[in-house]
Amino acid sequence: MTEEKKYEITISDLSAYIGAAAFEILPEDAKEEDVDKYAMVAAGITDRVAKHLDGSNPLPEDHVALAKKVGRFIDGLGVVCEKIVQAAMEE
Repeated sequence: MTEEKKYEITISDLSAYIGAAAFEILPEDAKEEDVDKYAMVAAGITDRVAKHLDGSNPLPEDHVALAKKVGRFIDGLGVVCEKIVQAAMEE
């Protein structure tokens, strides 16, 4: 397993990236209330992650461990899907 790169990031940059990512996944035909909901969720995620990072309210370790396992599973699934697509295109 390769070592992950570490980054330094400000909370304001983290907030901007989470907000931008939230707006990227909005459907093109999203209504104003949907945009508001996505913005509120993004703000909530940013606040929760910031509190974890500054130590004022750490996320439960079991939740973090589970999220990491799910992430590894999804990454592995993506690799398998890429191989299936490549094999199908070679036929």
